[in-house]
Amino acid sequence: VGAEYPLSSMGTPLYFFLQLNFAEMPPLAAFPKKGILQFFINNDMFLGMNLVDMVTQDDFRIVYYAEDDLPQETPEMPAADPSLPIHGEAKICFKEDMSVLHPSDFSFDMLCREICEGMFSPAQVDQACEMTASLAEREFDGSGNRIGSHPFFRDTDPREQWADLYADKQVSLLQIDTADQNSE
Repeated sequence: VGAEYPLSSMGTPLYFFLQLNFAEMPPLAAFPKKGILQFFINNDMFLGMNLVDMVTQDDFRIVYYAEDDLPQETPEMPAADPSLPIHGEAKICFKEDMSVLHPSDFSFDMLCREICEGMFSPAQVDQACEMTASLAEREFDGSGNRIGSHPFFRDTDPREQWADLYADKQVSLLQIDTADQNSE
């Protein structure tokens, strides 16, 4: 039985972006050990992400298939759109590594302050937090392709504006960084 191909809120086919086979990657806590996770994106400026409600899948889709639930037929996908930032097929290789909460994460300041208040006098807390953030930015590059880690943001963390809504969203399911072909 084939799976229905994901459509956008306007009824147009979403573009297949990425597939993860959990059996072929290092195990991650709180993630399945087997099965397939597929990502589909929209052809728009934000690739389907809604900046206000980042979890509602109206214009992007994340589909999980348990190992015994995989579709038997491959759905017909739309032709690649040249305006999308994805061109051609590529393989992602995984290695187990450590992830550190980066200062670009909206919860960094609050957590850092909480820790520093237990270690320093009230007069020293602000300076200790500033030094910790500076050291973390210098020593821990949050960029790169990742699964199941703390998120990294080049600009601002979009969750900060709605911190109450996203307080429990601390793990990034997937982070893909892109670079121009001419960049080093």
